[in-house]
Amino acid sequence: MKRFLAVFGILILVFTRQILAADILQDQGENVKQIQHSEPIGQTFTAEDSSMLSIGFGLEIMNSGYSDLSLSAQLYEGAGIGGSLLASATASPPASLDYFRDFFDFPFPSVNLNPGASYTVLLQAPNSAWGVAWNQWAYAAPPYANIPGRVDYPNGDAIWDGQIKPYGDLRFRVTRAPAATHILSVGVNWDSGKHGEGPAARGGDNAENVLNAFGTSANLGSAVLLTLDEHDTNAKQVFFNSLESVLQGVRPGDTFVLYLSTHGGTWNSGDENDELSISAADEMVALSATEFLEDDELYAWLADNGPEGWDEVNKLFILGPCHSGGFWGGDDAGDLDRLTKAALLSAAAEDTNSYYDGATGLSFFADEIVRALTTDRSTADTNGDGVVTIQELADYTIAGVGTAQYVGLDFPIHGFEPEPGTVLPFEYSPVFLHTGDWQDIPLSVPEPSSIVLLAMGALGLLVVARRRRK
Repeated sequence: MKRFLAVFGILILVFTRQILAADILQDQGENVKQIQHSEPIGQTFTAEDSSMLSIGFGLEIMNSGYSDLSLSAQLYEGAGIGGSLLASATASPPASLDYFRDFFDFPFPSVNLNPGASYTVLLQAPNSAWGVAWNQWAYAAPPYANIPGRVDYPNGDAIWDGQIKPYGDLRFRVTRAPAATHILSVGVNWDSGKHGEGPAARGGDNAENVLNAFGTSANLGSAVLLTLDEHDTNAKQVFFNSLESVLQGVRPGDTFVLYLSTHGGTWNSGDENDELSISAADEMVALSATEFLEDDELYAWLADNGPEGWDEVNKLFILGPCHSGGFWGGDDAGDLDRLTKAALLSAAAEDTNSYYDGATGLSFFADEIVRALTTDRSTADTNGDGVVTIQELADYTIAGVGTAQYVGLDFPIHGFEPEPGTVLPFEYSPVFLHTGDWQDIPLSVPEPSSIVLLAMGALGLLVVARRRRK
């Protein structure tokens, strides 16, 4: 299921996460309790994560012939039947369930738990159709000596007839929402190339393609598309508002991706007309013709405004502008490598350029990324596990761009006019950098998908057309 919400040109997408991985599992169940006759019946447990997807039980039909096979599950605060109701779920499990082999999961996707706190889930049935499996791990009298071969769930107990049973547990599991990837994809549309030369740069189209492609990934959590225009006068405020919006859904263990498709450069210490001059000043990207985002500024905002558990969030920055490799390292005390678990895939190393296609407005850097995640996935997937990870994507992209050839267009570029068809030996220097605690993750699912990451040129860029490599 997908839900779409459009607000002032910002597209917010929330995707249901489908991957299940039980965080709490009590898998033994050699006995069955009839639910209706044992109410209140359920299980106490201790939360291990703040996010929960579902609670499941080993169920089986004990009395056939009922047309109503519905069951409900209620989640309460605390251990026992006296806590506050947090949420409830009702469903009609299939009659074919086997209490020993199967689980039926009741969804609780919007509940936030307090790790380390106790909770109780109770089952309720309208008739005597259903039974639930339970495990007697100890003899039913103090000191509750362990029964050989039986396993205790140590952080909770079964409940039936409204009483906690310290010698048993229901066969149950609690499944948290899996680690997700959250993305803010930003593109700036420009009317023309640098200084009015050349074709338009389609940053907004690139960003939309990125977001749509990420939507094919099974582990996508939330995503925000932000399309800006070079004439915008409040671009920076809208950017930070969008960043804050997507970070609200991020939790420890997730991955946050920031993609930027626009022009970039370096603030000058000398001639203000020479954007390509190498200086010790800050790198920046242009959010409009009049508003710019510096590397120090981005780092400071993320360091101050990251969500709870931000240090445990995997962070990937995919930057297409010229000079954007300078958002990392060096002598600058405010670069992105000061964050924990961070990585940067940049189209251009510090003080170098990136290029975009004069015919399409799309970047050559992106061309390699697209192939790695779509038509040439089998090559990019170097370990053959069926998915392309961030590291594999970076390796493929850097190797591909390094062997590319570029053909000059027939119009002046910063005073240089190549002959039509001339192969230009421009140096393309994409980089992939990461902190020591960064974690590699898959960017694609085993099924064919089209996760497309696009980037583009920069301030002081050179506009060229591309000859396909063979």
